[in-house]
Amino acid sequence: MSEKTDWFDELNEDQKQDILEGLAEADRGETITHDEAAKLFAQWGLK
Repeated sequence: MSEKTDWFDELNEDQKQDILEGLAEADRGETITHDEAAKLFAQWGLK
């Protein structure tokens, strides 16, 4: 039986670090709402 690989293990170190940093920010309450994010994206001309 083959072992199932976790998707996180297949990322490069920079990608892993970015994800871990984002999780730490969320744990500290450093988040914004979906509406706030949508407004930011709209400022940059993105949907």
